Amino acid sequence: MSAETPPVSKPLAKALPQARARARFERWYPWGIGLLAAILVAWWNPPAKMVYDALKGCLGSAVDAAAILAGFQGTALALLFTLIGSAPVKALRRRGLFSELVRYHWHAILAMLIAVGGAMGLLALQGIVTDFGAWSRWIAGGSAFVVVAASLAAYRVTRLMVMILMLPNLEAPENSHAT
Repeated sequence: MSAETPPVSKPLAKALPQARARARFERWYPWGIGLLAAILVAWWNPPAKMVYDALKGCLGSAVDAAAILAGFQGTALALLFTLIGSAPVKALRRRGLFSELVRYHWHAILAMLIAVGGAMGLLALQGIVTDFGAWSRWIAGGSAFVVVAASLAAYRVTRLMVMILMLPNLEAPENSHAT
């Protein structure tokens, strides 16, 4: 231990491994649960016609929804930066958690953009082929991964932002020019 590091009390020493495990889970659960969904859907191997028809009916809406959610995540990130002088965000920065929260926002934005790109690619593919054939298992699994991971990444950021906004002492920073 360095001279600058305060000693850790027994309750804190006990709680730190649990907090680290929770942080590790928090970081990876959207992607892990998305991968699990992809494996389950690919294992199920839905009929090719069902996959094609199901995607045909929802891909246009999926592009719109994912693009809107990507914009929402960008707005939430901008909101977070406007709170940079607030007590809760200062506390997050002191603990080194602010950069992790920003990373979660970028994960959500990236997941939504992957959903937009994937849906647009499948829309284009449906304009060329009339059936996914042998690829339907993998297209269904990939679609399940993207939908579940993107949804959970957006949920994670929304949940954390609501928790931050509900913290006490969330007043405007002192150097704010608000009227």
